[in-house]
Amino acid sequence: MNINTVADNLRTTIAGKEAYLAKLREDIVKYDQVVGYATAKFLEVNINELKVILHDVEQCAEQFNLMSWEINPERMGQ
Repeated sequence: MNINTVADNLRTTIAGKEAYLAKLREDIVKYDQVVGYATAKFLEVNINELKVILHDVEQCAEQFNLMSWEINPERMGQ
């Protein structure tokens, strides 16, 4: 597994949680509103934390890609 796979996995996880949150908000009236509200707030916090982690991972991936050009002699024309 490499850093780009980690970023892809995070994007997939975030998308799944956002979809679940949207569905939860639609169905909140059908179920216990207190539980639904608490779950929605938990998901919002969790999604935001994952987005921060994804941002950090994307920065690391970008730096890794730039470094690979610098340290790879084949790419440097040597």
